[in-house]
Amino acid sequence: MQLKIEKGTFTNHSLEDIASALKKGLSENFKNVEVEVVNCPNLREWDCPSEGISGNQKIIDVGGEPYMHDPNFIGAEFDYQEISKMIGSEKSYALVLDLVQCRVWMVTAEN
Repeated sequence: MQLKIEKGTFTNHSLEDIASALKKGLSENFKNVEVEVVNCPNLREWDCPSEGISGNQKIIDVGGEPYMHDPNFIGAEFDYQEISKMIGSEKSYALVLDLVQCRVWMVTAEN
């Protein structure tokens, strides 16, 4: 399968600006809201493969919802190592928050 790669650049907002925006948005739905910027905890304490995020974050959206319903893509598998090479991020880790076909895990990721 030939992967189509689209790249974009995000605006680099300060952490303080992000915290302010989060506080404003959350305050519209919650009575008490506290938002603060703190140092990243040691993520290895949560069984992550590295201590922190590294400052070289990338968002990778592979497959997604259309692949769950289009018969042409049922059973499609993606090689994270190959994708990480294609985006110049070979020494990276993946956090997967997406749908998982039940044939792989015997349950969906939503369960």
